[in-house]
Parts: sequence; structure tokens; C-alpha cells
Amino acid sequence: MQVQKCRFFVLLLPALYLLYGISLALQFGNNADLINTIANSCLLFLATLILTNMARLKNWIDFIWFCVFILYIIILLHLVAYIAV
Repeated sequence: MQVQKCRFFVLLLPALYLLYGISLALQFGNNADLINTIANSCLLFLATLILTNMARLKNWIDFIWFCVFILYIIILLHLVAYIAV
């Protein structure tokens, strides 16, 4: 049961991605990059929230795999949104 409560800590990953994106946009970008970062982070947060509500974690290995899967989604979005441009 303790793992089911800890699964909501995964929602911190999109928040960290938002802080990382805002710092990059303020250092190297303009207002359009800042808006893009906020929109992408909101999309990631929404997707992570939906996946977190659907997840049924039974043990800590499931929690670790769930975190890895969310990080995989964040990395894919980052590759598509920023490196491809």
C-alpha cells in the first residue's frame, strides 16, 4: 500500500522539467521558447497525472519501472521539441 501512495512523487518529474526548460529559455531563448516550455510542461504534467491515476503498482520494482517510463516520455518529448528544431 505504501507504493501506491509514493506513485504521486512521479508528478515532481514534470515540475523539474518545467524548471529546467524555463532556465534554458531565459538564458538562451526568447518569449516564444518560454511559452513553448510552459506548454510542453503542462502537457507532460497532464499525461503524467493520467498515467499515475491509471497505474496499479504492487511493489517497488513496479515503481522504479514507472519512473523510468515517465522519464522516457520526457526525454522523447525533449528530443522531438527541441533537438529537432
